[in-house]
Amino acid sequence: MLSLTQEASAMENVLADVESYIPEENRETVREYLLSVPGQKPEEKQKVFSSLKAAVRSYVAIRGSTGMSVRELLDYAIKSCGGTLPRASYAPLAIGYVTPGMRTRARKGNWKITAFEKSFTKEYGPYKIRTNAWRWVDVWELAENKKKRLEWRLKRDSNGNIIKAKDSGLLIHGGGWSESALDNKKGTNKYTDTTLGCIRISNLDVCLIEKTLNAYLNIKKIDLEVK
Repeated sequence: MLSLTQEASAMENVLADVESYIPEENRETVREYLLSVPGQKPEEKQKVFSSLKAAVRSYVAIRGSTGMSVRELLDYAIKSCGGTLPRASYAPLAIGYVTPGMRTRARKGNWKITAFEKSFTKEYGPYKIRTNAWRWVDVWELAENKKKRLEWRLKRDSNGNIIKAKDSGLLIHGGGWSESALDNKKGTNKYTDTTLGCIRISNLDVCLIEKTLNAYLNIKKIDLEVK
């Protein structure tokens, strides 16, 4: 169990790694996130800070294989060890492992657009277009390595098989983790930035789709075909 002094020291230890392990364009987001982390239960504190430190150190590698945003990874790092998230955070149930050659591809099939949700964040752009699309993904977990340090690895069952999880909540959205800016209208974004299975398009196209189809959605769910 960490004292208040030890807790402050542990957070400073995590923040010290930001400069070394986080790309420059993401550092401000990470610092703001870490400073917004609420107080944790006494029995969870040590594991939460160890998990956050491992996430900061692993971010570039995980982003390279999955396209996961830094906020999503930090959320998962806290949630995976039972910690309390900052307000307005998103915690995926599992990290989907996607190989570099597939990381920008959404699952093919016929789905439905179910909702338009205002976002206006750099990561997602002006709107999140929600769908009922889902897929099976490999599950990652935090575990101690031989040096007793936490690291990310694929989770396996007692027979050595990789555990799968149903990954839903796949979106169509704008934004991006490398280049994204918002203004009162739409902003700009690098829509080729990778995702975790969502479809990323330009902020302008997101606005046009929302303006054209939102009223129709009140009458009937909208068909979506991914080829």
